Amino acid sequence: MSDDDEVWIRILVCNVCRSIQEIPDYDGPPKMDVLLEYRVAEHRFDSGNPHRGFLARVKASDWAKKTYRDAINDKFAVEQGFTTPGDGVGLGQTFYDLKGNFQTDAMVCWKQHNRTTDCGDYRAKSKELLADTKADRKAEGLSTAPRDRPKHWLCDYCPVHSVVTQKRRKAAGLYDK
Repeated sequence: MSDDDEVWIRILVCNVCRSIQEIPDYDGPPKMDVLLEYRVAEHRFDSGNPHRGFLARVKASDWAKKTYRDAINDKFAVEQGFTTPGDGVGLGQTFYDLKGNFQTDAMVCWKQHNRTTDCGDYRAKSKELLADTKADRKAEGLSTAPRDRPKHWLCDYCPVHSVVTQKRRKAAGLYDK
């Protein structure tokens, strides 16, 4: 399998929170990367200034391996000056616990809805993933109207989404009879 065929993910590392978050890969105009903007918006000081950190891209198959993921975390720790090679301190357990990814958030929501397969909140306005970027969009000459912004919902990472997708495909006659 070539690198072009590989599935990739992105890792957002915040030096202030000392956290790491998995984000789906994106290959498009940076101004349309809504999922990254949504996560970055969580990393701001009370003054509104952004935290310092970085974004890395890794193969999903490698990230899924615990030993590889631990090696990546150790490398981040050394490169960010949180520890030196061989001292064993690392960033602490909070850094190594992958936190806040969309799938985890969606699973929490699904459990709150009693693991339904017919969710009344599916793609409701309250489930939209929109970063507070109106000022940035306006400054770049982009529309700030909700209808003109890319649409992403927490529901897209929920088990209910596959049920809804399957029902739509069946209704459209896309399955063999």
